[in-house]
Amino acid sequence: MKKIFELDKYQQKAVNSSGNILLIAGAGAGKTFTITKKIGYLINNKKCNPEEILIISFTNKSVADLQKKIPYNCSILTFHKLAIQILKDYNKEFNLVSDNYLDYVTNEFFQSLNDSNLIREILLYFKEYDYAKFLNTYKYKEFTRLIINIIRIYKTNGCTMDDFKKIYHENNFLSKYMYIINTIYEKDKKANNSYDFDDLIIKATEILNKCYRYKYIIVDEFQDTSTIRFNLVNKLRILNNANLFVVGDDYQSIYHFSGCNLNLFLDFTKLDDINEDEVITACLLCNCKKSNLPGDLSRVKLYAKEGAEYLSELGFSERFCIICEGVNRYTISENREKE
Repeated sequence: MKKIFELDKYQQKAVNSSGNILLIAGAGAGKTFTITKKIGYLINNKKCNPEEILIISFTNKSVADLQKKIPYNCSILTFHKLAIQILKDYNKEFNLVSDNYLDYVTNEFFQSLNDSNLIREILLYFKEYDYAKFLNTYKYKEFTRLIINIIRIYKTNGCTMDDFKKIYHENNFLSKYMYIINTIYEKDKKANNSYDFDDLIIKATEILNKCYRYKYIIVDEFQDTSTIRFNLVNKLRILNNANLFVVGDDYQSIYHFSGCNLNLFLDFTKLDDINEDEVITACLLCNCKKSNLPGDLSRVKLYAKEGAEYLSELGFSERFCIICEGVNRYTISENREKE
C-alpha cells in the first residue's frame, strides 16, 4: 500500500499562510513535498491559476525533478531560462559566449603579454625572474583563478564597470589586473553582441517593464541566490504585485563559486518593498530536531563574513569586502579543505 504523507504543523503553516514566506528547510525535511502542497493549496482554494505560478530552481536537473513531482501546468524554469524568455519577449537578439570564455581571455592576456613594465611588475610581485617559466607555475594558475573567480563574484553581486574602475584606483596589484582583464572581456563581448550567463539576467532585469501574469513566485534553493538573480525575481514580483515563497537551507549552500549572497537569505524580511510585518518565517527540520532560528541565522552570519575577511587580508577596501560578504573565503581561493 502506498504511504500517504501528511503535513506537520510547520509545513501546514507554510502552506496555509498568505503573503511573502521564507521557508527554512533542512535536508530531508520535506521541502519539495511542502512546495507541491503549497501549489495545490493555491490552486484548489482559487488563490491563483496554475499559469499564474512561477517556480524557479537552479539547474536543469532540479527543474526536471520538480516537473515530475508537480502535477500542475505551472512555469518551472531556471533563472537563465527565465531571463532568455524575457529577452525573447522583447525581441532582444544576442549571442551567448561559452562558459569558459573569461578563462580564455585571462590566459590569453598573460600568455601574450609583451609590456615590459607589466612583466617586471608581475615578476617582482611573485618574486620570480623568468616570465616564460612563471606562466607554467602553480602561482600563475592560482593568480589567474583568483582573478576569474572574483570578477564573476563581483559581477553576480550587481557591480558595474564603474565599480571596477573604483577598485582599480585603490592601487592594489590584484584589482589592477582584474580591471584590465574585465575591460578586455566586456569589450570583446560588446563587439560581438554577446552575453555571458550573468549578462542574460542583468539585461533581462534592465529591459523588464511589463506585467507577466504571475501572482505567486516560488524560489527553490534560495540560499544559493545571487544579487542579480534576486533583482530579476524582485522586479517581476513588484511589476506583478506577486507574493514570494522562498525555500532554502544555509547548511546546503553549494553555489559560493558563482557568488551566491547569503545576506539575501538572512535579511529577507528587510528587503525593499517587503513589509516585515507581513513575512511569515517557517522552519522545517529533518527528523523534527529542535532548532533556535536566531541561532541558525547567527551561524550563517559568521559563515558569510569569512569571504569578506579573506578579501580584506588580500588588501581590498572595506567597501569591496562588504559587497562580497556573502562569499566564503575557500570559494575565492579555490581551497578544497573541509571547513
